[in-house]
Amino acid sequence: MDQLLDSRRGTDRSRLRALRLRSHLLAPSTAHEPTVGAVAAHMLATQAQDLAGGAYALSLRHGSTTQRQPVVHALEHGELVRSWLMRGTLHLCQPQDLGWLVRLSAPRVAQSAATRRANQHITATVVDDAAAHVMDLFRREGRASRELIQSRWQEAGLDLHDGRGYALLQELSYRLLICQGPLIDPGSWSAGQYFVPVPDTATAGVEPADPLAELLFGYLRGHGPASLRDAAWYAGHPLGALRAAAKRLGDRIQSIGTHEGEPLYLRTEDNDARSDQPAGRYLLPPFDEYYISYADRSLVADGQAQASVGPGRNGMVKASWLRSGSVLGAAGPDGLAQWQAQHWMRYQQYRAPRQD
Repeated sequence: MDQLLDSRRGTDRSRLRALRLRSHLLAPSTAHEPTVGAVAAHMLATQAQDLAGGAYALSLRHGSTTQRQPVVHALEHGELVRSWLMRGTLHLCQPQDLGWLVRLSAPRVAQSAATRRANQHITATVVDDAAAHVMDLFRREGRASRELIQSRWQEAGLDLHDGRGYALLQELSYRLLICQGPLIDPGSWSAGQYFVPVPDTATAGVEPADPLAELLFGYLRGHGPASLRDAAWYAGHPLGALRAAAKRLGDRIQSIGTHEGEPLYLRTEDNDARSDQPAGRYLLPPFDEYYISYADRSLVADGQAQASVGPGRNGMVKASWLRSGSVLGAAGPDGLAQWQAQHWMRYQQYRAPRQD
């Protein structure tokens, strides 16, 4: 019998949180992956519209939050890339996962953005023209900043008003022509990243036979236990499609309990029913996967904590305190316990400009 289920008590929430911490590589007993790239592969994709926050999320799971060089090195050497993936949101991932994730996600993003693109007068011809100029820059420079790319477009007479420049970068990313790579200034996250040609490993890699099922399996590896509704939110695909994908996975995944009436799933290989209790104290960066990547966040955050962390009206999700698997609320510099003060200082140092 599955020890996670008790007919008298229902599902043990603390054990579910303990399992989720393990999946996120945040359990104190979890052996850290040897490289940042391996962490990225384990997580499948890590939300990173806040670049420093996404980098910190990987470092946290790698066990290297006192230094950022592992992430900087991975970006510089093409072991880690950033692009618009699920739900049209920027994520960090390994290049070998970039191609199939973009091909899976881009059509739905394009469908939802069709009216906006039409209003921006962004046609296939406009995108072709923009692509030709960027490819020319890459042939001469190898890589290019956003400012250089948009300057070239302006010189060529492309209209970049009303968000068209940003939209064109997205469109070229969805065509698997460009992605974001090395930091422009290795000492500063805010300086941004160079755009580079999509690596051959992203376009020549083996395409999963069943991409949506592979996405679900990878999601559960780094995020389980989770419901199919959670997975549908993460993937940006209909719930019915995720239910069908779960059936195709068969006994590779299994339900290990429920939360708020929804069955929760793990990969079968991860369901060893260990009796770990949730432990560990962390500062989670903005948009951390442990909090954001679920349709229902109530397993790890009560209503007050969710109101504190977000998303707010502007869509922002704040950094937060995590203790024993529960999100306590938004992180800040005031009224800190000793453990919080240590994590807050480490996080601020990680984000601050420096000369490495």
